[in-house]
Amino acid sequence: MPKNPIVFTLDGRRCTCLLPEGKPKRLYVLCGWEMEKLMMLLAEDAPEVLFFSTEIDGGRDFTPWEAEPIWPNEPFSGDGETYLKFLTDTALPYLEERFGAPIEPENCALLGYSLGGLFALWALTKTEKFGAGASLSGSLWYPQFLKYLENCPPKKDTAIYLSLGDREPLGGPPVMRTVGDCTEMAKEILSNILRVESRRARQRRHQTLAARRAQTFDHDGKNGGKVRRNAVLIVNDGGKRRGAKRNARADRAGRLFWRKAD
Repeated sequence: MPKNPIVFTLDGRRCTCLLPEGKPKRLYVLCGWEMEKLMMLLAEDAPEVLFFSTEIDGGRDFTPWEAEPIWPNEPFSGDGETYLKFLTDTALPYLEERFGAPIEPENCALLGYSLGGLFALWALTKTEKFGAGASLSGSLWYPQFLKYLENCPPKKDTAIYLSLGDREPLGGPPVMRTVGDCTEMAKEILSNILRVESRRARQRRHQTLAARRAQTFDHDGKNGGKVRRNAVLIVNDGGKRRGAKRNARADRAGRLFWRKAD
């Protein structure tokens, strides 16, 4: 059983860390909201991982540049550079010193959903501190992001996981409803740089189950658990349910795609 999360303050930010029972083998930085609950779920499938998250303002910390807001009184102020610097220059060294976190790029990953997924993918183009990233229903509709990604892609040896919940393109303002097309376009851009592996799987709760899948992406019994290289995985959760057994098989296929099956 994983331990209870540890809460502390770092540079004025409320931070949460979930430690494994033994020495951590990998470090996952989670970018989103209510991460303390999600940590416990993820730890069930990855008991050797140290999970870390911070208090955030998504419109400020997860946006790479300023853009027009889509909701009243919720600006996109574009302070992603500041938040990324906090992670790389302050949080990672602190986690290494206090908790023994492995901070080599091959053992570090960024996982985020919604604007946090946008941030995770963008951050991989700005720093080499993370060898892998997962964008779960990421806000890849963000103005000018796809053009930026095309001009400034991640390193060729970066492992990237993209997923999209089945209801994401169906609600919200018009720009948000383009997320399906934008995710596919991001895949196409990345496929020009990386070797692409795609697989479809279904699920009902993308923010929980997709995240649980994404955290398995660097588990591979053949390489000692280090990040598996040069792959982009698109999991499209669309489509109607076709029976519990089929759904379970599809979910298991997605979850175990990146690691050796038990």
